[in-house]
Amino acid sequence: MTERLHSKTGFVAELVPGKRKLVEFSIELANTPGALASVASILGKHKIDVLTGFHDSTQWGFFADITETDSALDEIVKEISGLASVSKVAFSEKTSYIGEPESKLIE
Repeated sequence: MTERLHSKTGFVAELVPGKRKLVEFSIELANTPGALASVASILGKHKIDVLTGFHDSTQWGFFADITETDSALDEIVKEISGLASVSKVAFSEKTSYIGEPESKLIE
């Protein structure tokens, strides 16, 4: 299952300089060895930089900079969603500038 999140990312804009494409992800995972690593591997393959976040045994929420990827966000989300260890992916995309806490939400 995939859904879009509503943004709460004003503070994240201060972590990255200039105009950047930021995405907030919330991913529900199986509590199995390697589940988090398999998602991280996909992010790395697509040159996505995880900026900050949290995780517990079945949830990984984080903000990522996707400015450097050449891949479409929908394709990346589809790839993550296709993992056997992933049950749900929610995300929200923004364009961020320092000092502009409100950002673009793609619907």
